[in-house]
Parts: sequence; C-alpha cells; structure tokens
Amino acid sequence: MSIKILEETFATATADASEVGEFYAERINGKVEVDLGRGNIVTAWAHKYKDGDIFIYGFIGRYRTGTKNWKVSMRATTFGDGERGISAWFGRDDNAFGKFRKLNGIYWEPEIYFEK
Repeated sequence: MSIKILEETFATATADASEVGEFYAERINGKVEVDLGRGNIVTAWAHKYKDGDIFIYGFIGRYRTGTKNWKVSMRATTFGDGERGISAWFGRDDNAFGKFRKLNGIYWEPEIYFEK
C-alpha cells in the first residue's frame, strides 16, 4: 500500500456540519495531509487522539469482486512492535472468497464518504 498519513502536517481545525454532517463535525478536530502515492497529496479531515493516533475521514473501500462502497476506518497508530503505521478496515463481503485485501481497495472519495 502506498498511502501514507503525513502526521507532522496535522493542524487543528473544525468542520462545518453542512459539509460533513453533524455526526462527523462533532468528531473532527483537525486536518492532515495524506500521500496517496506518486506525489498525489490530499488534505483529509481527521481526529487526533491524546495518545497521538490520528483517525482519517474521507476514504472509501471496495472489494475487488464487489460493487458496494464501504466507509473506511483508517488510523495512524503504533503497533505492538513499536512500529508506526496505518491500520484500515471496512465492511465484510462474503462473496470476496478470501480476498480480504483491504489496503489494496481503499480510495480517496470524500464526496461519497460524507454523502448525506
């Protein structure tokens, strides 16, 4: 996976409920840049936790064999081995026949993510 959350770019910000919906506006406390690879950098709404983890909003996941869009839960976190990285997950598609390669099916699509 080539997506990288550029954690050092996190900046405090508030989101307008008319843009992201009331649910997300209450949770968002900043923005952060995300490198999608090949120099393609986007600015995403985010929530930074006291432990330093950053939860990112605006990504959609699709299974290779599916057509359903799932909102992705993506977080910059520290794993048990002390390594910093991204954990990402989205819904389950039982028709994917063991091809649950979630990190390969993530797309930047805030217009779908925040769809009301």
